[in-house]
Amino acid sequence: PEATPAQIGSPLEGAPLPDPSRRATHERAAAPDGAMAAQWQLKVAVESLRPQDMVEIAVNPETTTWQEAKLAACRAAYAEPVDVTTRRLLFRGRERSPTGTLGRDGVRPGHKLMLVESDESKRERARVAQEAQMEQIRAERQRHHASSVETRDREVTRGGDGTAGDGATAAQLATERCRSEVDACVRLADSMERELGELERATERAAAGGVASAMGAAVPKDVAFLHLGDRLE
Repeated sequence: PEATPAQIGSPLEGAPLPDPSRRATHERAAAPDGAMAAQWQLKVAVESLRPQDMVEIAVNPETTTWQEAKLAACRAAYAEPVDVTTRRLLFRGRERSPTGTLGRDGVRPGHKLMLVESDESKRERARVAQEAQMEQIRAERQRHHASSVETRDREVTRGGDGTAGDGATAAQLATERCRSEVDACVRLADSMERELGELERATERAAAGGVASAMGAAVPKDVAFLHLGDRLE
């Protein structure tokens, strides 16, 4: 018998119909790799002494982690290598998980990130600068004292002609004794200043917590401050 029009071109009886989702999967697999791994150029504002520096980094939103983005931003922002642990990469004012990806946390083309120095790093830089300034002040004080001593010696030499006798000798001895006492006071003041700085830094490390606290940093005992206070008085 002749085939009816409905039978011509119809699928074989019992054959499965094509799955649309499987066809879409095959089409994605056939797409070029570049379409699946598109890279973006993200702008990163860098905290600096100027109002703001801007650099650009290339990222893949689906695979680039925040740690990798921070490394790329540090390389682009600074001429000299920096410790990346002292920097924070912020998105919408927050620092994200280092292992999270940019795309998962909502980064889109045109968004801007910000690279800033951590508060701990700023405090450490301030402490180092303060110590250097104090050392400079102490050195200048010692130079001034040495210059004053040298000036007094020249005046004594010019004023004495060797005929003053015991009076001149007694005055010179008193001058030397006073000079020695001043030198001892200067050295003691410098020593106690350094000791006070160490106590203050130990207190700051213990109060800050974090890694220092986990490694056993503790607030100095009150007796240490009391002993130093007695010596200062």
